[in-house]
Order: sequence, then structure tokens, then C-alpha cells
Amino acid sequence: KDYKFIKEKWEALPFTTFVIFGNHENYDVIDERLPIAFGSSIALRISDSVYGAISGEVYDLNGKTCLCVNGANSHDIFNADGTRRRIEHESWWPQEEINDTAIIRALNNIAIYKEVDYVLTHTGGSRIASALGFSPTPSDTQLDRVLENVKFDKHYCGHYHKDVNID
Repeated sequence: KDYKFIKEKWEALPFTTFVIFGNHENYDVIDERLPIAFGSSIALRISDSVYGAISGEVYDLNGKTCLCVNGANSHDIFNADGTRRRIEHESWWPQEEINDTAIIRALNNIAIYKEVDYVLTHTGGSRIASALGFSPTPSDTQLDRVLENVKFDKHYCGHYHKDVNID
């Protein structure tokens, strides 16, 4: 809820920052943002030089077409003993999961673009989750519907906090 970090750190950077939202984001605040024109698409304006992807949209970023899908399931909602670790709308948001609206938007854009240079996501889909030793989540299964239907050169995701190449 406090944009102090964005204002002090990100706004001082000499470039535009484009965000793919994941889990543990404050979606109540994100959902308050209105879509605005961003190149030939629409995005969420977070601040003067920080923009957020609308899930399922295709963006031209530095001359590369990028299909973006926000979201992931949190693995840490509960502690090992079953007690709740994260509090809804305080440290966990149900909107973080990839939903049908995002998938339909992505599939509609895939029908238009047919092929993109990059797929930018937070979670990786079932195959990547499994390759990294994680159990696929409902968001991974949702993302699979997109990945199975689009041609792309590279797929980047950050949910697993690992810097590895997966063929």
C-alpha cells in the first residue's frame, strides 16, 4: 500500500519498468489501477515510469512481441502444522491465481498474433514446475492452456527464484 519504495527507487531509474505480477502482490491496490494506453496495447500505470501487465495482453517491448500472463498460487498460505500463515487481503490475495478471464484474453490474442517472441509469466506451467521439483498448481494448469496454443521463442518466469535454462 505504501508507494514510497517505488517513488524513491524505481522512479529514479533512467528507464521504464514493466512488471509481471505474481503471488504475494497486493491485488486490492493493483485492481484499483485503471488500464491506460501503453504502446499498441493497454497496461496498468503504477507510477510515472512503472507499468504493470494486464494478464493475457501482448505488448511490444523494445521491438519484441511479449505475451504476458500474471499470477501464481502461493505455496505458503499454511504452515507445516496446518495453521494459517498468510491472511487474506493482507498477505495473500485470491486474485493472485491465474483465472479464466486472463486465459481467454491470452487465447484471443494468440488467435490474432499466432506467434510471439517471448512469453513472460510469473509461474511456469506444469512442465516447468515439475522440471524444477515443484508440484504443479491450478495456476500452472491454467497457464498450460496458453503455452500449448502459442508459438514462442523464449519463455521467462520468476516464481521459482532460480536462474536456470530449461529445454
